[in-house]
Amino acid sequence: MIIQVNNSKITLKDDGPRLYPSPISPEPVSFSLENLRVQRRDDGVFCLIGEESSSPVSKEMDPSFVHISNSSEALLQSVEELQRELLAARTELEQQKQQEERLLKEIWKYNPLFNI
Repeated sequence: MIIQVNNSKITLKDDGPRLYPSPISPEPVSFSLENLRVQRRDDGVFCLIGEESSSPVSKEMDPSFVHISNSSEALLQSVEELQRELLAARTELEQQKQQEERLLKEIWKYNPLFNI
């Protein structure tokens, strides 16, 4: 049995029972699939096989990441954009650290001897 999947998006959500009750729910994970083949072997095991993409973007570097310019104005805009990206990354990192602390407090509430 072979199943061919082309240009699809899969979102996985964890809706299973929790080991420890927590106010923080897991976030769904999304995958964008361009070419994928699901094949069932004779022993009943399913294999995921990626196939080579026909689009030129996947074979080459994404043009949105390539930026070559000699003008100082373009360089200034690039620096400002990088600073905004850095600020966004720092904010995201801080949020992740706060979430980690909340999760550890939640775990310690149920198991005070828990240690990383």
